[in-house]
Amino acid sequence: MSECSSFSHSRRRMCGCGVASLYLTSRSEIYPGRCFFKCHKPDKTGCGYWEWEDDEFPPRAIIFINKLKREKDALLKERLGNMVLGNRVEKLFLMFLGFIIGFVVSFMF
Repeated sequence: MSECSSFSHSRRRMCGCGVASLYLTSRSEIYPGRCFFKCHKPDKTGCGYWEWEDDEFPPRAIIFINKLKREKDALLKERLGNMVLGNRVEKLFLMFLGFIIGFVVSFMF
């Protein structure tokens, strides 16, 4: 969970502790992207205040959001793999170049 990016003072709600509650975004598979309010204190010391900001997403929206997340993760994984492969090719090229330079220099002297 993280703070909701669209935080505004008009969305603040007071919890039972008498202070402004946290405004967070769910990152779970079941409720992706849903914002909610929560007491800022840890569960054992706080008042337990917790409330969704909005109505629940339709099931098709949840499926679509999770599909997009999986696609994004796959693209990031692919990009990272390409970066690693690129680094290996670059290292091999530099080793080869070093070998050639060393070979040429050894014949010059």
